[in-house]
Amino acid sequence: MENVFLKEIPKVDNLIKALSVLAIIVFLGSCDAGSVNPSQVLGQLSVSIDSQEAGRLLNPTTPLTITNFILNITGPSNPAPIETTQGGLLPTISLIPGNYTLTVDGYNSENVALGRGIATFTIQPGLTSSVSPVLTALPANGTFTLEAITTGLNLTNPAITATLTKGATVTPLTLTQTNGTWTLTTPMAPGTYTLITTLKDGITHLTSGIETVFIVAGATTYGGLSFVKGTPILSSITLNAPQVTGGDIVNPTAASPTITISPEGVHNINTDITITMTGEAGSEIRYTLDGSNPTASSSLYSTPLVKTHTAPGAFVVKAFASVTGKNNSPITTASYVVKDPSQVSTYYKTNPNGQVGKYKTGMSVTCVSTKSDSFADWSADMIIAQGAAYDDAKSFNGNHEYPSYDSYALYATWDDTNLYLGWQFVYVNDIMGNSGGNEAKPTNGDIPQMLVFDVDSTKASIGTLATGKNLWYNTNPTGFNFNQSLGVDKIAMFSSKGGVGQPSLFSMGADGFFDYTVANTKGFAAAGIVYGAVDGLLPAEVWGVQKSGYTPADLEGTTGWVDFVAKGHAKTLDTFYEMKIPFSALGITRSDLETKGIGVMHVSIYGTSGVNSLPFDKTTLDNVMLPYSQDASSSNEKEDLDIFTEPLARIGKL
Repeated sequence: MENVFLKEIPKVDNLIKALSVLAIIVFLGSCDAGSVNPSQVLGQLSVSIDSQEAGRLLNPTTPLTITNFILNITGPSNPAPIETTQGGLLPTISLIPGNYTLTVDGYNSENVALGRGIATFTIQPGLTSSVSPVLTALPANGTFTLEAITTGLNLTNPAITATLTKGATVTPLTLTQTNGTWTLTTPMAPGTYTLITTLKDGITHLTSGIETVFIVAGATTYGGLSFVKGTPILSSITLNAPQVTGGDIVNPTAASPTITISPEGVHNINTDITITMTGEAGSEIRYTLDGSNPTASSSLYSTPLVKTHTAPGAFVVKAFASVTGKNNSPITTASYVVKDPSQVSTYYKTNPNGQVGKYKTGMSVTCVSTKSDSFADWSADMIIAQGAAYDDAKSFNGNHEYPSYDSYALYATWDDTNLYLGWQFVYVNDIMGNSGGNEAKPTNGDIPQMLVFDVDSTKASIGTLATGKNLWYNTNPTGFNFNQSLGVDKIAMFSSKGGVGQPSLFSMGADGFFDYTVANTKGFAAAGIVYGAVDGLLPAEVWGVQKSGYTPADLEGTTGWVDFVAKGHAKTLDTFYEMKIPFSALGITRSDLETKGIGVMHVSIYGTSGVNSLPFDKTTLDNVMLPYSQDASSSNEKEDLDIFTEPLARIGKL
């Protein structure tokens, strides 16, 4: 059964129109954008874009230069959205004759929409039509969110009033108060406003404050209001997400104390984990162990905490420090994963021998199948996650199914401007029986693969859309979640098969989820990401379990493991993928990678769920022996909800 991800998404209302995708994309084994029907007489469209500024009022720190355009054409034929950095005259576009509408959106380097142009045109057979849309300001509102805190001020009947003033227009703001925290969120037209706030205790006026606020269309401006000894301190800044600070009193003009929590990382079950929190002299540390943000009433740290877990799982420690005369520190988060070392064999490894990939120049990824030696760029010291053969879902239930997505090893390297990832698929059914030959090639299936990343240590999503559904199957809540301790903040989705779909890199939104908005979605071509596949096997050995009556429990220990290459496995049945990702697409530099490191996991997908992963996570096998709802002869693993807890492989730095 083929997965419906890249076929289903175009049916979702206008979501695809939010994707940033070039019309010409480099696909697996095919470098062209497709061909037209020679029996049909087409017309041509010539587009000239007026790249004048749209005149929108932005925060003075926001770039005002349009850096890229996205063109959407609707009519008798609907080509993929076209993204270009080129203003002025573009190459002609071939279209079926008829009436069309062209919408052009212009964005700056931060993916903030600066303007839109709309034009209608008619295509006639064999003729060229010209259109020149002019971009004008978008009428979208921005959002203003304000928070004020009155706890700890010993007020009998506190009240806060606020207004936003622009010219002669005064907009009253009504704040809602819960346990001393006052909040409001309201849409506002873009512009520069004056925020005036007043604090009262009953009818007694205590103090007032004034601040300039910039409202940006399509963005959220966060205002924080705190009172220190009766004096209001106001601050506002346009952000993609609010700044999170701990405690009740925040003075933006003062320095913050520092705090550290150690040790983070992976620990075994039934082993004491001693958690130490350190702040500067005289500081008070408040913490939580349930993942919630600590406040001034949270537990007070005094001595190291000792935690012992008897079952696998993950937990998060959050803490902040306060000290007299300084602003409270930002909340510091430490993530812990607890593993059962007996769950999988020692053949599985993450960052074996401390390997984190390596720096290497001269890498080449375009259409991989055109390379004379596709493995020449890669070496065993680049392996960052080692899996096993014959451990994907179909190996236990549904062995007759093709294609096969049995992942074996994940590689990483980089140069000055790009990250390179490679991963090996193996197909050892020639040894195990029921071989599908070339039909089993992953490149034969329009089925998505997924790469998840931990790029920013301050962000962590559970990996679903805000609706509770999933990126590749927007109408089904099954699929995947990621424990927040893994720190997933970017997801790359792409088809295994060349020439189909719209591969994209998704970034976590301000709400902690993923979505299809232009700001949080970037097409591979627009981001400069290319990938491809070639037949063959890179590793010299391929280890896995060869046993009759095979079950997932056999993956524990070392009994029954064999080298399938030594058994006579045909390497031509295997497939190697590689991908080039510019550092700019991830929002990092080579220095960031080498000094901080990032995390990555590759997930193989079938149906609507994960069926294998590198590093290996047993969640891809937890329902493998149950029947699939649409075909009892294959595995329920194709439609269950996988919750990943296995730590990501690290690149650049452990």
